[in-house]
Amino acid sequence: MNRLDTLIQKYCPDGVVYKAIKELAEVGTGNSNGNEAQENGKYPFFIRSQIVKQKDDWEYNEEAIIIPGEGGIGEIFHYINGKYALHQRVYRIHFIDNSVDVKFAFHYFRAFFKSFIMRKAVSATVKSIRKPMIEEFRLAVPPLEIQRGCRKIIKLDD
Repeated sequence: MNRLDTLIQKYCPDGVVYKAIKELAEVGTGNSNGNEAQENGKYPFFIRSQIVKQKDDWEYNEEAIIIPGEGGIGEIFHYINGKYALHQRVYRIHFIDNSVDVKFAFHYFRAFFKSFIMRKAVSATVKSIRKPMIEEFRLAVPPLEIQRGCRKIIKLDD
């Protein structure tokens, strides 16, 4: 059990609701190719890497979690709040349900997504995932004050 799981159990002794991502968020990919990166671009450009590149144009203006669709699955996570561009094999998870604190969800993904997705990932030379797989992931949705409290207790805002 990790620290986040321990805190959820501590502050929600009567249990917590778990919901599939498809009930809480929009999941989609970008339209850009990796060769569209620009040396001194104005906006973050997320590719299938821990490295964030730049572009002068943006595709989305939102708060979201970014994960690769292949390579680094379950190991690479980005949080963004603002304008950004996205590679066509990178997924954005944009929460449309106000019961979710996105920074809490970001750290929940970091803690639990890899073990979930590795059971479902398609293996070729590189592991890859598809939108329906992400949408099946179940997120703990404790009350917002608990989500925010967990972030502060373990300093998740870094």
